[in-house]
Amino acid sequence: MTGVFLRILNMSISAGWLVMAVLGARLLLKRAPKWVNVLLWAIVALRLVCPFSLESALSLIPSAETVSPDIMLDPSPSVHTGIASLNSAVNPVIYGSFAPSPSDSMNPLQLWVPVASAVWIAGVAGMAVWAAVNYIRLRHSVSTAVRLENNVFQSENGTSPFVLGLFRPRIYVPFGLTEQELSNIVAHEQTHIRRKDHIWKPLGYLILAVHWFNPLVWVGYALLCRDIELACDEKVIKTMDAASRADYSQVLLSFSSNRRRIAACPLAFGEVSVKSRVKSVLSYKKPALWVMIGAVTVCGVIAVCFLTDPPDKDPVERTPLERVLAGYAMEDAAGDGCVVIDGGVLIAGQEQWINFVNAAERGEVCSVRIYQAYSDEDGVYFVKDLSFDGQKYAVRFYDSYADTGALFLSEETYCFLLRQVYSPYIGASAECWFLADSEAFSSEEYFKGLVSSTAVGNGAGRCLLLWQRLTDEEEYVESYYDTIYFDADGDGSYDRCCIGMGRTSGVFSFTVSIYNEKGKKTAEGFFVDDWSTDLAWEPREDGLFIRAERETGTGFYAVDIKKKKVILEINGEPIENWVRDDRDVFQNAPEDFGFTLSWNTCDISSYDSRTGKLVRTGGAEEYLFLDDADMNRIYAAVQKLELRPLPEVSDGFISYSAYHAAVLTVYSGENATGYEACVRETAESAGFIALCRDISEIILERSMTN
Repeated sequence: MTGVFLRILNMSISAGWLVMAVLGARLLLKRAPKWVNVLLWAIVALRLVCPFSLESALSLIPSAETVSPDIMLDPSPSVHTGIASLNSAVNPVIYGSFAPSPSDSMNPLQLWVPVASAVWIAGVAGMAVWAAVNYIRLRHSVSTAVRLENNVFQSENGTSPFVLGLFRPRIYVPFGLTEQELSNIVAHEQTHIRRKDHIWKPLGYLILAVHWFNPLVWVGYALLCRDIELACDEKVIKTMDAASRADYSQVLLSFSSNRRRIAACPLAFGEVSVKSRVKSVLSYKKPALWVMIGAVTVCGVIAVCFLTDPPDKDPVERTPLERVLAGYAMEDAAGDGCVVIDGGVLIAGQEQWINFVNAAERGEVCSVRIYQAYSDEDGVYFVKDLSFDGQKYAVRFYDSYADTGALFLSEETYCFLLRQVYSPYIGASAECWFLADSEAFSSEEYFKGLVSSTAVGNGAGRCLLLWQRLTDEEEYVESYYDTIYFDADGDGSYDRCCIGMGRTSGVFSFTVSIYNEKGKKTAEGFFVDDWSTDLAWEPREDGLFIRAERETGTGFYAVDIKKKKVILEINGEPIENWVRDDRDVFQNAPEDFGFTLSWNTCDISSYDSRTGKLVRTGGAEEYLFLDDADMNRIYAAVQKLELRPLPEVSDGFISYSAYHAAVLTVYSGENATGYEACVRETAESAGFIALCRDISEIILERSMTN
């Protein structure tokens, strides 16, 4: 019975998306014939009762199977809603509440799912008993009714007309009706019978009884009852003139009382929603042809998009694992689109891996093959197939028994795919990808457990190291703080986003680098931050943020991408990105303009507008500990100086008593080649002195820091 319950649960969840679509369609089809709304509810009923569905690329159902039939035995229970953000919010709660612990004698869901099944059956039984009791009461109340004509009966116990019976339906009316009232009522109820409404409404109630736990089905049933009456009214008044419609509306109003008891009986048809029905009758107009065509089109689109299930989105066909156990070269694996790692070096497949991670984050079905080679060990390699079915990750690979060496196919499932960086010491790190039962998994504890007999493990359940690769010093620095995959630039594709140390070894500065799925850097930023002790990514529904921890609290940078530059904002105010293009810095400089910067006779850099290049010279960069942010501040300040060509040649040597000498020589003019010219007026100006003072302060600060 639990299998039936889980099947009904999945059917009800899928139909819920259809109910919401129908609710939206009803708003668009206000001018359409009322029978169109009834047709829409028939589509919902079909989804609720049909145990199977065709697959279609046009399907808008996020997930055909939200709850797996094997969830009771799953060591990492989870659901697949088809919406990544919803999965990430719900699944940790499910795992924390129902994941089995080593001390449990059984999976908690092996207890709770049967309990839920029993509650469901009790609810279905209760709904059936309620219907039966109401039917018997209503049948008893009209047991003394007398025939008026054909299938029309009069009863002294009835205050409102209704239809009762499935196979031989009868119309029951109260005594004392006028001829006009009787004519309109009989016409309405006979229309119900001709349209088989006395069958469709009980079937709707039966479906409601099976799906009683779904509030959207209750909404659908209530609106079905209303739409059935509106469609019947429309059919009756279709050929009436305005006066006849007014009389018909008056009859509706006269029998508008005591509707709740009749409507509660699933097999008795009373009048419901009288106010809206009267309004519909009095404002009735024959729908235009284009309205009819549009209504039928909407019904067709909804049927195609919501009566079908999404297809398997993973069409990749790979050579079976047993056929690549031997003789599968690294070059062949790369050509087949595998993620190829030789030892700790990623050889190929970065794009395939990022695409897989991104697809799984979106909740899509996907797969990838991992080829781990060890070329220094006589061609030893391993091949793993990793897949994601929308709920959990499954890995398949051939392993061998320790005692006999015989091969066997290992198949395991996990709830989480985690990226962690393991750094045994400064300057050395490895990017590691794990499958784990819990997000609380720690790579540090994992590796400690491999080398220490006293390690107690990470305490987060099972885990499996998929692959790892060593990162070079540049990448280590660039991703020192954190790395995530996120659609940072809003192009629909996830990017690799890194927060790294600034060129001051992370002291007071950090970098942000964005790479696309092909590994190309698409944006970067260099920022000064003098108060953060740790930085980490924090993705949110409204965008990407950097969380900055400090002793006084936590701050957040909002991240944006504009023209290949990373933009950070605090409270809506951007902070300066010191990554600049050389030509951007000097775009307002004179046509012939250049300068050299020296510190204690040691050249630091030079610029020449004729080549448009910044040149760093000598060993001053290492000696002075200047970074790009320092240089860009200097360059930006230099272009603000008032420069004009003069025939006199003058050195711009400025000494500031409190610091060492910063030597800034600026030249400008048509004949700048061969000499360095700096006008005396500029050299003696307060702006130039202040500039050299700032340069000295920057250099001194860096020297003292390092």
